[in-house]
Amino acid sequence: MEGKYNLRNPVINLMTSLYQLLLLNALFILFSLPVLTMGSALKALLQCIQLMKDNQLNQEVQSFFRAFKDDFIKVNLSFLLMAGILSLVCFNLINGTLLLKRGWFIYLIQMPLLVQIILTSNFLMIVLIHFDLSILKAIKVAWIMGNRHMMKSVVFFVTGYLLIKMGLHMPFILIFLYFSLMAYLHNVLIYPAIKALKEDS
Repeated sequence: MEGKYNLRNPVINLMTSLYQLLLLNALFILFSLPVLTMGSALKALLQCIQLMKDNQLNQEVQSFFRAFKDDFIKVNLSFLLMAGILSLVCFNLINGTLLLKRGWFIYLIQMPLLVQIILTSNFLMIVLIHFDLSILKAIKVAWIMGNRHMMKSVVFFVTGYLLIKMGLHMPFILIFLYFSLMAYLHNVLIYPAIKALKEDS
């Protein structure tokens, strides 16, 4: 089914895409404000971006809210679990490096763990969207995919960093478009790997 904005005029299509990116970015920020619901907000953003890319995003707010409610508890528990582990490792790295004479040793041990958590987190939400798995199984699949497609994650995070640098000179991008642009990039880089895995399974 074609989207309601699917017009042949490229200028109209461009303006429509910009409108949808702006709206989805605002919805993500709004639904992330309780913090505990950030996982569901991220899932909804990724799903809506995928619909947008396939030209099937007909009702932005309704589609976002439906995706937000779907698997609400499992998605948020998964997100909070990974965020908690990531925060703990980062806290240990910072404090160990600053307070202990052998901080370099703590850094050496925990840095690979930090990398693994980041790689896994980058794939976890898209795995939860496309596979009906328990939290632990979803984390396992995300860990495998994260290591198998490490370079895609590197490109994703480097681009995110460059967008932040650009946003310092163009605040409009950072404030109104950053999260939706990153979700779009995530769809371009990460989703094809999950789609291939889904087709093979």
